[in-house]
Amino acid sequence: MKSNWSWRGIALALLSAVTFSGTSITAGMAMQGHAHPMSVIAIRFFGAIVVLYVLLRLSGISPCLNWRERTIALTLGILQASQSYFLYTSFTHIPVALTMIIFYVFPLFVAILSAMLRLERLTWPVVAGLLVAFSGLVLVFNVTEEGFSVTGAQFAIIAAVLWSVMVVIIAKYINRDDTRPVTFHIQFSAALLFMVMLVVSGNFQLPDTTRGWAGFSMLPVFYAVAITAFFAAARIIGSVRTSLIMNAEPLMTLILGAFILGQFLTTPQLVGG
Repeated sequence: MKSNWSWRGIALALLSAVTFSGTSITAGMAMQGHAHPMSVIAIRFFGAIVVLYVLLRLSGISPCLNWRERTIALTLGILQASQSYFLYTSFTHIPVALTMIIFYVFPLFVAILSAMLRLERLTWPVVAGLLVAFSGLVLVFNVTEEGFSVTGAQFAIIAAVLWSVMVVIIAKYINRDDTRPVTFHIQFSAALLFMVMLVVSGNFQLPDTTRGWAGFSMLPVFYAVAITAFFAAARIIGSVRTSLIMNAEPLMTLILGAFILGQFLTTPQLVGG
């Protein structure tokens, strides 16, 4: 992993931000089409497995991992399944853009955890950037208008904590340039867990509108590209720098959420975002 800013790493982080925004919007479309959040998450994981497997085969790369990496990746799949559940459930309580703004407390968590584990040194410019970004959340939370839900906000924060732990674990324990095989195993583990949850809960509800099906179908492709680009960028420029660049995602989600989902935020929330 390089300690400096790399154009390749920056490009991958920006690609991840754009496609993660697309993931959130298409998930919102699917749920507006009456798909259950658990169904949306399940198709996201299963679709990502197919896309990643095809990409690996086309690149001539084996999806196999050694015992240590496989164990870590499969364990991380449990974390990601939990993170996805809280994030997408938040979508049902508050607007998608607001969820993503709150979720983006995670760069601060990543920076703190990375410093504690001595993975990356915190510099004053990075600290200042994180504090400015975090201060925007104060305005986001200082809202009493209709549309704000404490439950939705809590789910978004829990998702941010779980995601931060995942990012730091990968940065510390996964040492390979191509993270796609690791990502493939993470999605496989998460998909298995969600399959069990769906069978037990019986909450597999598909969209019942054309628009909902459009979002449901596009979601796995956006997600596979987003998650792969994110972990690849983190290996090149570090998890803290990648997380900083990813702050572009909530801005794009906010804009797309207004135009595509018809979800508009209040003036304080817009200023905070």
